[in-house]
Amino acid sequence: MVTDSGTRADENPLGSPWETVAGVNGGIQLGSNAFRGQSNSGNAVNISTYLAAVAAFNANQSSQVTLTALGAFDIPGLAVRTNAATGNGYIAVWHQNINEVHVYKMASSVLGTAVQTFSATFVVSDTFRLEAVTSGANCDIKVYQNGVQIGTTYSDTSSPYASGQPGMVYIRGNSNVTVMDDWVGTGDGAPAPSIADVDEDNTITLSQTTVEIDGTDFDTATVEIRQGGFVYTPSIDSQTATTIVFDMAAIGAPGPVNAPHAGAATLAVVNGDAQEDTQAITISDDAGTETYAVGTPNADPGLRLTATPDYEAGDYVRVSNVVGGSISDVTINSDLTWDADEAVTSFDHQCWDADDGTWGDRQTQALVDDATPATGANIFIPLVLARHLKGLKHMNYATLLAAAATEAATNKAWARHNYFGILLVKPRLVPGF
Repeated sequence: MVTDSGTRADENPLGSPWETVAGVNGGIQLGSNAFRGQSNSGNAVNISTYLAAVAAFNANQSSQVTLTALGAFDIPGLAVRTNAATGNGYIAVWHQNINEVHVYKMASSVLGTAVQTFSATFVVSDTFRLEAVTSGANCDIKVYQNGVQIGTTYSDTSSPYASGQPGMVYIRGNSNVTVMDDWVGTGDGAPAPSIADVDEDNTITLSQTTVEIDGTDFDTATVEIRQGGFVYTPSIDSQTATTIVFDMAAIGAPGPVNAPHAGAATLAVVNGDAQEDTQAITISDDAGTETYAVGTPNADPGLRLTATPDYEAGDYVRVSNVVGGSISDVTINSDLTWDADEAVTSFDHQCWDADDGTWGDRQTQALVDDATPATGANIFIPLVLARHLKGLKHMNYATLLAAAATEAATNKAWARHNYFGILLVKPRLVPGF
């Protein structure tokens, strides 16, 4: 990866390590620590590319700038696989007055007709990137806004340019107000990273700290954990060319927490040239916790675990902090009803939302221990017990309370099992079920 922040004395046009493409109206100029077009008028085309003598870029390369000021009639752009001597290369520019990106296959310094056009709206501080990637015998050209591809990929299947340098483009539309900053070029020949192992056995825990990746050519590479279409970027503690140490996110009580769930995932080490190596890993539960896949939740939320937003099929539920027992004493069924040992008085649960890949707030599920509260108090009665008591819908509160106390004396286990859920009975006539 090669960068140019533009923080230096003004240059018009840019000097080494840049060169002006032959046959165009001029090169990019540097003024007030930012890049812009020449002060010539009309639709003058200015293009500068990075000198191959300073950094020879691979065929797979990209060019990126940050747009730090905008003017309605200026057309900022980028170049890849561009030969400064012949004027051949791939160009993408943004026409901000009509909010369109135009992609060109420039030949002999002439842009010609755009090979691709699509709508795009940039704002100040957005990044604008152009990328060239070899695809078989073709060259794929992609445009990105803030790291996300926009438009569709243009694939050059007719004598594609095989090499060249990245650079910057500016078509002045009588304004010259738009400025570009912090140029980044990738594809300068840095070797791809190679992963030997992740924490020795390619298995880590959900909230583990000091996870170690061993390999080669890591240098300034970043780490990604990919799972279920989501990408997570853990915090890196230390890094050398052969070792990266990072921390997984802590799944604390308040949400949302941007972190994966326990299960299979892919770990990637990505260098500045977008080259990467990946390793399949297993993310296991932390001690004292267990994760369950959510099937179709029970239709009655009163009979199961609930969350905000509520659980849906495809989510995951993580159980922790079991009070009165251990994690093995609690079982969550796929419909989010549960079973618990008689000694357990409560446990926490937390939802991993399949819609956005984040963990929500941790919540506590209390288990009732005594079915004989004082007269006039609310009482929790399991539906399995309610259905056992004949003629329930005609019982008043006092009669129901006495019947429940009698049943509970001989069936202590009812408060521990959520086969049918729990019913809150008020001191009034009990409605039908």
